[in-house]
Amino acid sequence: GSDGRARIVYETSSSLRYGVSTAAGLTTTPIPGTSGGDWQPTLALDAGDHADLLWTHSYHGRGCAGGGDDPKDGTYLATNASGAWHATRVTTATGGTSLAIDPASGRLFVLVDDNPLVYRTLAAGGAWESTPLTSASGGFAVLGVDPTTGTQLVALLGEPAPDGTGGPVEAMTRP
Repeated sequence: GSDGRARIVYETSSSLRYGVSTAAGLTTTPIPGTSGGDWQPTLALDAGDHADLLWTHSYHGRGCAGGGDDPKDGTYLATNASGAWHATRVTTATGGTSLAIDPASGRLFVLVDDNPLVYRTLAAGGAWESTPLTSASGGFAVLGVDPTTGTQLVALLGEPAPDGTGGPVEAMTRP
Protein backbone atom coordinates (compact mmCIF):
# COMPACT_ATOMS: atom_id res chain seq x y z
CA GLY A 1 0.00 0.00 0.00
CA SER A 2 0.94 3.65 -0.11
CA ASP A 3 1.83 3.33 3.60
CA GLY A 4 4.58 0.82 2.72
CA ARG A 5 2.80 -2.14 4.33
CA ALA A 6 2.19 -5.29 2.31
CA ARG A 7 -1.29 -6.84 2.11
CA ILE A 8 -2.39 -10.33 1.17
CA VAL A 9 -5.63 -12.28 0.82
CA TYR A 10 -5.64 -16.07 0.95
CA GLU A 11 -7.94 -19.04 1.40
CA THR A 12 -8.04 -21.45 4.32
CA SER A 13 -10.17 -24.53 4.89
CA SER A 14 -12.79 -22.42 6.71
CA SER A 15 -12.66 -18.86 5.28
CA LEU A 16 -10.79 -16.25 3.31
CA ARG A 17 -8.31 -14.24 5.35
CA TYR A 18 -6.88 -10.76 4.86
CA GLY A 19 -3.41 -9.98 6.14
CA VAL A 20 -1.48 -6.75 6.69
CA SER A 21 2.25 -6.67 7.45
CA THR A 22 3.30 -5.01 10.70
CA ALA A 23 6.63 -4.52 12.48
CA ALA A 24 5.84 -7.68 14.47
CA GLY A 25 4.87 -9.81 11.48
CA LEU A 26 1.56 -10.39 9.72
CA THR A 27 -1.79 -9.52 11.29
CA THR A 28 -4.62 -11.55 9.73
CA THR A 29 -8.39 -11.44 10.03
CA PRO A 30 -11.08 -13.67 8.52
CA ILE A 31 -13.37 -12.03 5.97
CA PRO A 32 -16.86 -12.19 7.54
CA GLY A 33 -19.32 -14.36 5.65
CA THR A 34 -16.68 -16.35 3.77
CA SER A 35 -16.35 -20.12 4.04
CA GLY A 36 -14.35 -23.12 2.91
CA GLY A 37 -16.21 -22.98 -0.41
CA ASP A 38 -14.56 -19.65 -1.27
CA TRP A 39 -11.49 -19.70 -3.48
CA GLN A 40 -9.32 -17.81 -5.98
CA PRO A 41 -9.26 -14.52 -4.03
CA THR A 42 -7.86 -11.41 -5.72
CA LEU A 43 -6.86 -8.18 -3.97
CA ALA A 44 -6.74 -4.54 -5.12
CA LEU A 45 -6.13 -1.47 -2.95
CA ASP A 46 -7.74 1.92 -3.51
CA ALA A 47 -5.91 5.22 -3.07
CA GLY A 48 -6.72 5.19 0.67
CA ASP A 49 -5.27 1.65 1.08
CA HIS A 50 -8.76 0.17 1.55
CA ALA A 51 -8.97 -3.41 0.33
CA ASP A 52 -11.24 -4.66 -2.44
CA LEU A 53 -11.43 -8.46 -2.65
CA LEU A 54 -12.89 -10.57 -5.44
CA TRP A 55 -13.42 -14.32 -5.07
CA THR A 56 -15.41 -17.27 -6.31
CA HIS A 57 -17.77 -19.29 -4.13
CA SER A 58 -18.82 -22.76 -5.17
CA TYR A 59 -19.75 -25.82 -3.21
CA HIS A 60 -17.50 -27.90 -5.45
CA GLY A 61 -14.67 -25.32 -5.57
CA ARG A 62 -12.21 -27.52 -3.70
CA GLY A 63 -12.47 -30.63 -5.85
CA CYS A 64 -14.33 -32.45 -8.54
CA ALA A 65 -16.40 -34.67 -6.24
CA GLY A 66 -18.83 -31.95 -5.18
CA GLY A 67 -22.46 -32.54 -4.36
CA GLY A 68 -23.93 -30.19 -6.95
CA ASP A 69 -24.60 -26.49 -7.25
CA ASP A 70 -25.19 -24.27 -4.23
CA PRO A 71 -27.63 -21.31 -4.44
CA LYS A 72 -24.80 -19.12 -3.11
CA ASP A 73 -22.44 -20.03 -5.98
CA GLY A 74 -21.01 -17.03 -7.78
CA THR A 75 -18.39 -14.32 -7.82
CA TYR A 76 -18.29 -11.97 -4.83
CA LEU A 77 -16.69 -8.63 -4.01
CA ALA A 78 -15.93 -7.27 -0.54
CA THR A 79 -14.45 -3.98 0.62
CA ASN A 80 -13.38 -2.56 3.96
CA ALA A 81 -13.59 1.08 2.81
CA SER A 82 -16.17 1.91 5.49
CA GLY A 83 -14.03 0.41 8.27
CA ALA A 84 -15.98 -2.86 8.29
CA TRP A 85 -16.16 -5.57 5.63
CA HIS A 86 -19.12 -5.38 3.26
CA ALA A 87 -19.64 -8.13 0.64
CA THR A 88 -21.95 -8.45 -2.35
CA ARG A 89 -22.43 -10.99 -5.13
CA VAL A 90 -21.33 -9.65 -8.51
CA THR A 91 -22.67 -12.55 -10.59
CA THR A 92 -23.75 -16.17 -10.31
CA ALA A 93 -20.90 -17.13 -12.68
CA THR A 94 -18.01 -19.14 -11.20
CA GLY A 95 -15.39 -18.84 -13.94
CA GLY A 96 -11.93 -17.31 -13.74
CA THR A 97 -11.76 -13.75 -12.43
CA SER A 98 -9.58 -10.65 -12.42
CA LEU A 99 -9.93 -7.37 -10.50
CA ALA A 100 -8.46 -3.91 -11.10
CA ILE A 101 -9.07 -0.44 -9.73
CA ASP A 102 -8.52 2.92 -11.41
CA PRO A 103 -6.38 4.78 -8.85
CA ALA A 104 -7.53 8.19 -10.09
CA SER A 105 -11.28 7.58 -9.86
CA GLY A 106 -11.44 4.61 -7.47
CA ARG A 107 -13.71 2.82 -9.95
CA LEU A 108 -13.61 -0.99 -9.85
CA PHE A 109 -13.33 -3.20 -12.92
CA VAL A 110 -14.00 -6.93 -12.87
CA LEU A 111 -13.57 -9.70 -15.44
CA VAL A 112 -15.43 -12.98 -15.03
CA ASP A 113 -15.13 -15.87 -17.45
CA ASP A 114 -18.84 -16.53 -17.85
CA ASN A 115 -18.35 -18.07 -21.32
CA PRO A 116 -17.91 -15.53 -22.88
CA LEU A 117 -15.64 -13.36 -20.82
CA VAL A 118 -17.71 -10.55 -19.26
CA TYR A 119 -16.33 -7.15 -18.27
CA ARG A 120 -18.12 -5.48 -15.35
CA THR A 121 -17.90 -2.04 -13.77
CA LEU A 122 -19.50 -0.79 -10.61
CA ALA A 123 -21.69 2.18 -11.55
CA ALA A 124 -22.08 5.25 -9.33
CA GLY A 125 -25.48 4.03 -8.07
CA GLY A 126 -23.98 0.73 -6.88
CA ALA A 127 -25.32 -1.52 -9.68
CA TRP A 128 -23.02 -3.63 -11.84
CA GLU A 129 -22.89 -2.83 -15.55
CA SER A 130 -21.92 -5.82 -17.74
CA THR A 131 -20.37 -5.98 -21.20
CA PRO A 132 -19.59 -9.34 -22.84
CA LEU A 133 -16.22 -9.36 -24.58
CA THR A 134 -17.47 -11.46 -27.48
CA SER A 135 -14.17 -11.44 -29.32
CA ALA A 136 -12.46 -12.97 -26.30
CA SER A 137 -12.18 -16.71 -26.11
CA GLY A 138 -9.75 -18.72 -24.08
CA GLY A 139 -8.91 -18.33 -20.47
CA PHE A 140 -6.64 -17.05 -17.74
CA ALA A 141 -7.72 -13.45 -18.37
CA VAL A 142 -5.96 -10.65 -16.52
CA LEU A 143 -7.18 -7.06 -16.27
CA GLY A 144 -4.94 -4.07 -15.59
CA VAL A 145 -5.38 -0.29 -15.48
CA ASP A 146 -2.71 2.21 -16.56
CA PRO A 147 -2.56 4.60 -13.58
CA THR A 148 -1.55 7.56 -15.73
CA THR A 149 -4.23 7.29 -18.44
CA GLY A 150 -6.94 5.05 -16.97
CA THR A 151 -6.72 2.81 -20.05
CA GLN A 152 -7.63 -0.78 -19.27
CA LEU A 153 -5.78 -3.74 -20.73
CA VAL A 154 -7.20 -7.25 -20.91
CA ALA A 155 -4.75 -10.05 -21.73
CA LEU A 156 -5.72 -13.70 -22.04
CA LEU A 157 -4.50 -17.00 -23.34
CA GLY A 158 -6.32 -17.76 -26.60
CA GLU A 159 -7.93 -21.06 -27.53
CA PRO A 160 -5.44 -23.92 -27.99
CA ALA A 161 -4.54 -24.92 -31.53
CA PRO A 162 -6.20 -28.06 -33.00
CA ASP A 163 -2.99 -30.01 -32.38
CA GLY A 164 -3.28 -29.23 -28.64
CA THR A 165 -0.40 -26.76 -28.47
CA GLY A 166 -0.89 -23.60 -26.46
CA GLY A 167 -2.95 -20.78 -27.85
CA PRO A 168 -1.72 -17.27 -28.58
CA VAL A 169 -1.77 -14.49 -26.02
CA GLU A 170 -4.50 -12.05 -26.98
CA ALA A 171 -4.80 -8.48 -25.73
CA MET A 172 -7.35 -5.69 -26.02
CA THR A 173 -7.63 -2.21 -24.52
CA ARG A 174 -10.51 -0.01 -23.36
CA PRO A 175 -10.25 3.74 -22.94
